Amino acid sequence: VTTWAKHLRDALEGHPRYDVKLLHIVPEPYESVDARDINVSSVEAAQQAIRNLAPLILLPNYMWELYLAGFEPGVSCIGMCHADSDEQYYRPLGWYEPTISQFIAVSPECAERLRERVPCRSEDITTLPYGIPVPPKTSRVDDSDCLRLVYAGRVTQLQKRVWDFVPLVDHLLEAGVRFRFDVYGDGDQFE
Repeated sequence: VTTWAKHLRDALEGHPRYDVKLLHIVPEPYESVDARDINVSSVEAAQQAIRNLAPLILLPNYMWELYLAGFEPGVSCIGMCHADSDEQYYRPLGWYEPTISQFIAVSPECAERLRERVPCRSEDITTLPYGIPVPPKTSRVDDSDCLRLVYAGRVTQLQKRVWDFVPLVDHLLEAGVRFRFDVYGDGDQFE
């Protein structure tokens, strides 16, 4: 989520309307290497920083205490559903629903589950998938005619849906595509 937030900030750099800042709660004094960041030592200090920056659009992500800032004048709160998890996203987004102006889900499945949790807000839920920046041109290291697939991340079904690779591999095999699939990571589905 932190990497996603940095990519969002970088993508909106220089936008005439938005000045994106990342708010970090760190217990000890911390000097960020990025002047765009705001560092505070407590949730209370974060809430005060939000008040001082208003009017603003706030994406608290999984900092659930900060969703209460959605009740503050001039603060529009966006509820971001980054993963298919009842405990980590659907339940808390349901609890803080009154403070949230709009919801964004990263997949159609997440959007549907969120609609089940907060049916009265179905019209306020948008699906917006995100990925990683890919350079426009890459250089090939491998000269073979083999398709190279790489997964780097937690090897778990719950949030990363690693079992979705099984039909992908089946289709590639059925189509006679030569490929190599490397998995880098660890998790409860690794075996």
